[in-house]
Amino acid sequence: MGVMLFDLVDDTYHFSVNFWHYRAIVEAIRRLETLPNDRAADLHDVYVCEMSREEAHTIAKALNDKLIPTLEADDSLLWGGEITKEPDDGVFHRDPADQHKNYRTTADVLQNFADFCAKSHGFRVT
Repeated sequence: MGVMLFDLVDDTYHFSVNFWHYRAIVEAIRRLETLPNDRAADLHDVYVCEMSREEAHTIAKALNDKLIPTLEADDSLLWGGEITKEPDDGVFHRDPADQHKNYRTTADVLQNFADFCAKSHGFRVT
């Protein structure tokens, strides 16, 4: 299960990531207060959301300035914003109280996402 972001001008330029990483990335964007809350929430709406060039570049700048420098190469960013060096346990947490444990991303994936945003003309989420 994955999410793809396509550049608004060049469909051949895209970013692909699994859903588990993507949800953690969106939560990081929301926590950084990079975009108004309603726009950050829109990122969860696959096939509906489009971000303008300005919004994409704003996201890239916030990630590069505020979040990525706080991560080391072997760090993972969890749904709630915690940073850990513990590897993913591979367990699918079904209990609603633990489902947040399913979502995490890595420093590399965040950097690749920020790079895509910085170079894009805006994007649509599919």
